[in-house]
Amino acid sequence: MEQRLFLAIKLDLDRSLKNIYFTLKKALARERVKFYPMEELMVVLRYLGDIPVELVSEVNCHIAPVINASEDFDLTVSGVDIYPYDIMPRVLWFRVEQEERLMQLADKIDSVISDLTGHQEDFAFYPHVTFARIRFLRDWSVLDKIKKYKDIEPVIFHIKQIILYENIITNKGNIYKVRNRFDLLGTG
Repeated sequence: MEQRLFLAIKLDLDRSLKNIYFTLKKALARERVKFYPMEELMVVLRYLGDIPVELVSEVNCHIAPVINASEDFDLTVSGVDIYPYDIMPRVLWFRVEQEERLMQLADKIDSVISDLTGHQEDFAFYPHVTFARIRFLRDWSVLDKIKKYKDIEPVIFHIKQIILYENIITNKGNIYKVRNRFDLLGTG
């Protein structure tokens, strides 16, 4: 038996980000767009993949010292992006600034997981919070409504914890079950 695991930073949106989320959800209501529930919004640091249950404790033992020795940090959301821009857009996300401590932590985690599992990530870490998947757009003018939020007043979150989630796939959608919480080293 295996568990599909990933490490992430859970975000609770503030009022301004909730307003953007609901405004875009309303603007795209006639389009084929799936918005993720707000309680599922997070910055995914690293997918670990399908890990045999008997190795999960070993994964925890290797990850914990790296995260526990890393200082807490601020995470800044500064806008909304669409991917890809040049062809049929598929993803809407909140852009997260590439803060130095966040990027260093992601690199350290990637190194530990790669050494442990032998799996290298195909893509470089790009911090973001995916909040909607676009299946199809009939009215391309809605892109102008999205682009209105390309740059927003920055929203800062103070991050003190990284969470190990299990992604359980069901007929009714994904369930994200917390498997462990790792505290970052406080800076005072």
